[in-house]
Amino acid sequence: MIYFYQKQFTIFYLIQKLILSGKKRKTGNLVLNFLILFKRKNKDYLYNLEKIIIKLMVFFTFKMKKINTSIYQVPQPIIYKKSLFKAISWLVKAIKNKSKNKISTYKKLYLECDNILKQQGKALINRILIYLTYKK
Repeated sequence: MIYFYQKQFTIFYLIQKLILSGKKRKTGNLVLNFLILFKRKNKDYLYNLEKIIIKLMVFFTFKMKKINTSIYQVPQPIIYKKSLFKAISWLVKAIKNKSKNKISTYKKLYLECDNILKQQGKALINRILIYLTYKK
């Protein structure tokens, strides 16, 4: 469970990840509009945002270990903060590649979050393909 100060940190990191060419005010408005839209559609929006981030988080990865002549994939835990950063960066990458239509970015962010809650979405697919497959 993510506590309140961690939720604020999550929103802060989302703002930092979305900053484009130093337009902090525009990015703050973008995240504010996203949270307003998310709150309007979902009653418990902070809980749903927490669920989205947890679905995107990866808590372990596989490292290659060579023992004698054999090569094994050994699971290694990932630090909580690093997995949180990775989840938010996947979410931002998915909304940047979401569509070529002229939909505003906060609506793309809302649609991607809605798709993740339905077990779909590009960010969730990227998580599965990138982190849970064979690594060299």
